[in-house]
Amino acid sequence: MWFLAFLYIFLLSLSFLGYGKFFELFFLKEKRTQCVGQIGLLGLFFVSIIITFIHFFFKISIFLSFVTHIVGIIFFLLFFEKKKIFLKKKFIIFNFFFIFSSLLMLAYHKPNEDFGYYHLPYLINITQEKIIFGLVNIQFNQGWNSIWLNIASSLNLPLLGSNGFHLLNILFLIFFCNIFLNLIEEKNLNFFSNLSIFFFLIFGAYLIIKFSRLNTYGFDVPANFITIFVYYLFIKFFSINKNFNSEKIKIFKKILIFSSFAFMIKLSTAPIVLLPIFIVLIYFLNKSLKKIFLFIIIISFFFSIWCIQQFIYTGCFLFPLKISCFEVSWFNNIAIIDLVKNTPIINKSFFTYAGNLTPDEYIKNFNWVKNWFLRAKIELFEHIIIFSVIFFTVFFFNFSKNKKFFLNLKKINRSFFFFIFFSNLIFILFWFNLSPVPRFGVHHLLILFFFISCVIFNHLLNKKILPITIFLFLIFSILLNVSKNIQRVFAEEQSNKNFFFPKYPEQKYLNFFDQKQNININILTGTSIMCWNVPSICVPHQNFSVKKKLGYIVFNYEKK
Repeated sequence: MWFLAFLYIFLLSLSFLGYGKFFELFFLKEKRTQCVGQIGLLGLFFVSIIITFIHFFFKISIFLSFVTHIVGIIFFLLFFEKKKIFLKKKFIIFNFFFIFSSLLMLAYHKPNEDFGYYHLPYLINITQEKIIFGLVNIQFNQGWNSIWLNIASSLNLPLLGSNGFHLLNILFLIFFCNIFLNLIEEKNLNFFSNLSIFFFLIFGAYLIIKFSRLNTYGFDVPANFITIFVYYLFIKFFSINKNFNSEKIKIFKKILIFSSFAFMIKLSTAPIVLLPIFIVLIYFLNKSLKKIFLFIIIISFFFSIWCIQQFIYTGCFLFPLKISCFEVSWFNNIAIIDLVKNTPIINKSFFTYAGNLTPDEYIKNFNWVKNWFLRAKIELFEHIIIFSVIFFTVFFFNFSKNKKFFLNLKKINRSFFFFIFFSNLIFILFWFNLSPVPRFGVHHLLILFFFISCVIFNHLLNKKILPITIFLFLIFSILLNVSKNIQRVFAEEQSNKNFFFPKYPEQKYLNFFDQKQNININILTGTSIMCWNVPSICVPHQNFSVKKKLGYIVFNYEKK
């Protein structure tokens, strides 16, 4: 299994790089490969759109997944500048460590409850049936889905089957590490280019060290760190001294791509769209909007494919935004009411509250804050302490004797810093008011901490961050990640010798088969809501009617 996992990680990396290079050539019009990690992330974005579109007409079967990635590998062989990238000793050595550390993260890991609750059931549905109308009516988490799971469905491959679903976050980490590696070759030296290197160095080390357990990823970590990558590109945009040129247009296009990607992965990242809007208002209006107008249309088209999928699942183009909903037969207004009402109650820790307030009273007037903080403080402090240690260690490595302690805003673009603070405050308020789960928004507290610290300790940014600093921190981060996982693997291997990939718990269910309509459904029995081992459509209740029309399954809600 170790070799099989290694082989698939390697081949899938080539496939996503192939799709990323295809996208870069034909949509971004870039011929020269600059960063392997960025191309890998572009590949993830492009495949997410392709799979979402294909699923309108076909199930994402093992055969279809296999063909999809064979095409990606062909793209890689045709378009990728392999000699300039893959023959570099540095690239080969570091990617060996990236894959080795990722294999340790993968081995014997235990998926979290969300995987059995709605990730795996959704993935089973998408691989067993073409798109299901009214999916929200069997479980609203499946209807309110992430495009990250659409990509994962394409990893349902020969010899792996559903085990392939676990490889997606591994591939994401490898691509992210390659962006980290690319920092060593950064050439431009000015305030913003140095700031962008410093920013990604800190957050890259933070990702590798803090998130060393694969079961902590889900699609929260990818969405959060793609958001961080957008901030990195935003800083790079300002590192170009000219007011307007082709290089800025290329960076803006990537900001637009990854902003929309983060949004489709996790709706809570919605305020990230403020960054491309800010750039359009500052730079492109009344100057050269025509040069980017066509690309905005293309990305809007890609985004609309995901919105159509949401409409088919829920009756809403942007669930649970009521204004985007239509009274189609599968639309379920109760699902929206329950989501809007119950999500704040759950996310604000009502179920750990021991007082006398009702749920409605608890979430009003910030009555929830004290109880929420008592529950979340340890997790928040862990993130802040780890990030602070990394930040000030880098500070120590690059300490300058310059005595200035406050940033001279006259020498740089003031609007940049003001907007960074403004956008992050909006993010934090958005997160704190709606879903204050630490993993959903702590990265924005850290981004704000980063920029405030840079204003105070700006002398760090007056000196180039040396490649040796990046090299040492990358090595140290990987070694720390590896050491933590080696301990876990040795412990888990003793009790799971035959299960490199997770073994799912057995679930009891009743099978319902409508021979006339050729519909096969499994209904869970007892109190379980987990669909761990169910081989086809799995539902936790029977509050729906089901029919098949033109080959598509339609679930309509029936209130009992």
